[in-house]
Amino acid sequence: MAEREPFRLRRVWDVRRLQALARLAEWSRWQARAEEARREASRMEAERRRAAGALATVGASLPAVEMAARWREVEALGRRTEAAHGRARVLAQEAATRQREALNARQEEQAYQRLYWRHRERQRLEALRREQARVDEVAGRVAGGRGPHGGGWR
Repeated sequence: MAEREPFRLRRVWDVRRLQALARLAEWSRWQARAEEARREASRMEAERRRAAGALATVGASLPAVEMAARWREVEALGRRTEAAHGRARVLAQEAATRQREALNARQEEQAYQRLYWRHRERQRLEALRREQARVDEVAGRVAGGRGPHGGGWR
């Protein structure tokens, strides 16, 4: 059973490593989505400013109906911009959650790695102890004058 233990630990460690890598990839995707949402919000904000600036410069030369339509367009751009900022915040929060999950998975994977290496080291030391015991036993037989077949040396 002890011989199979490193294999089991290695399998669990491999699974945890793959899970940690999957979490990192998931975090990366969420980060990319949050960044894209931030860029979209910035683009919409610039568009709203440009529309508001155009509305202010044209001013009195426009008929009241067209001025009201443009103003509604600027307000709609403002609402869409706020929604885009909200989406970016939510995606950034979700990315932060995924980052924490990825870090936890990585720490768990490292713990299994350390456990595996400690177990392997214990096995190595035990094998060294067994070998040393065999050497000591043979040395004791030789020093005691007994041959390998239980009789004396001739």
